[in-house]
Amino acid sequence: MAGIGREAPRRMSCFRLGGARYSLGMSRSPGDSGEPFDPLDRRPLLRRIHRAGWVLFTCALGLVAAYLLIAWWYSTLTPTVRVSGEEGWRRALGRDAGLDASAESSPQPTYPKYIDLLWVDRPECVPCDQSWLDAAVVLPDELRLSAAEGSGRGAGILKAVWEPDALVFEGLNAKWPEDWGWQLGAWMLEESAPMMARLRELAPQAPFGLRPVRRFDERTARFFGLPHGWEAGSSDEAGAAAQPKDAAADDAPMASFDECSPRLFIDLANLFLLDARHAAHRGEGARAVDSLKVCMEFADRVGEGATPIAQIAAITLRAWTWREVCHVLRMNPAAFDDVQLARLDTVVGWVGDGPIGFDLRTTRAVLDDQLQRSFSDDGAGDGVLLASPAMQAFYGPNGIDLGSAPARTRMFAFIAGPVLALVAPSRAEYKTRLDAELDALEAEVSLELWKRPPEPTTPSYREDAAAALALERVAPTRSAARRIESYAENREAARVALASERFRRAEGRAPQSLEELVPKYLREIPRDVKTGKPLTRLDGLPDDADTPRPRRR
Repeated sequence: MAGIGREAPRRMSCFRLGGARYSLGMSRSPGDSGEPFDPLDRRPLLRRIHRAGWVLFTCALGLVAAYLLIAWWYSTLTPTVRVSGEEGWRRALGRDAGLDASAESSPQPTYPKYIDLLWVDRPECVPCDQSWLDAAVVLPDELRLSAAEGSGRGAGILKAVWEPDALVFEGLNAKWPEDWGWQLGAWMLEESAPMMARLRELAPQAPFGLRPVRRFDERTARFFGLPHGWEAGSSDEAGAAAQPKDAAADDAPMASFDECSPRLFIDLANLFLLDARHAAHRGEGARAVDSLKVCMEFADRVGEGATPIAQIAAITLRAWTWREVCHVLRMNPAAFDDVQLARLDTVVGWVGDGPIGFDLRTTRAVLDDQLQRSFSDDGAGDGVLLASPAMQAFYGPNGIDLGSAPARTRMFAFIAGPVLALVAPSRAEYKTRLDAELDALEAEVSLELWKRPPEPTTPSYREDAAAALALERVAPTRSAARRIESYAENREAARVALASERFRRAEGRAPQSLEELVPKYLREIPRDVKTGKPLTRLDGLPDDADTPRPRRR
């Protein structure tokens, strides 16, 4: 009775199994509790597992806290910008970045001259349409009726209100005087004659090249379709004074820089191509050649920034000009005497006889600028990929599909950034591979297109992260360089057209094959720029090219 009301004593319960001694923890004595001893009682084991689970949870919580601490440290890493975007571009192109824009020794940009020249005052237009490129043009009724009575595409449905670039485009589609758009082009040239006379003087002058977007006033930005940060109606001086002084503005990346608008010079070049066509039809060969040379000058202006998109726009203008040389020689060869044919040789050989090539200086400057903004810098040329660039680098079909929505959130970048940076290449590895790819591309662009090796296949990030990242950065530039070189076929067609015209004047007949032009009129038979095979067509185009439409009688 002495034990009544008190807890029974506890003892360690053990048992042996296979020669080993196992402890199941403390249990009541069977003599005290009156219950038989059960060696398979799992409750003590579960209590021990429960305690072990708390230990593991505490360890996991500590690891999470440690990772969050690392992620916080990683999020504090910032790039070290040693060279601003504009200075890097100027260094790449050999321009003095220290010149004061207001100094007399600094070349003054001529883009205000273009804007003032093309600016129109038409009350019926909204402010953003107050340029020649956008302002609405209302055709005279007599012109509409006369053109609508013609034949060909669109006859009878001529509208009254046009945009100038659309009107010029319709004029260029009219390759022969019988087409209904020919009258539209003639009227447009007559209306634009004073402006074109001043543009001929401006064409050899550099407009402005690359300029920081933040320096554009509202009027300039609207005209060129660029963002602006100045107050409406402010002049250049007032806008510069009103512009807020931002310390980070001097470190603006190359992505915030843009060259002169290609659209401006493309539309103006179309106008001069139209003028060359009409001048050749009237027998004014000298004026036609002058207009074609202006188009080449515009192409030079577009390509001054040396960015890939600028060089593509420039070669597009040159290709259009070379095609127009072929067309005017087919339409009215008598308009061009020997002197004008020699001047056409200058137009055709504007970029030389070999590969057109590709300027990689700006591309290198842009990629170097991206490198210093995408990696940390330990002062010895190495570092880790930062959060936002890590999101961009590993998003895509060749990497980890992060999804565009979470990849744009700061929280996701905070959480996943360190992991992605861990598997990403270091700054030194990426720089080494990037320079190797650019050097290989530099060697490629000096060759004809048909001699270039095939484009390399980008490996996955699991195979070679540095190579994958570098190849993806260089791939757009490589594609642009190949596209530019493909336009060389238009230059060869223009060269064959000139040689055929000289043969016709000397022999009194048209050549029957390209072999008749070699070597007196052509050094060698041109080759297909894509396959390298000698051309066979007398128009100098590849065998699979579209045949130019013959002149209707």
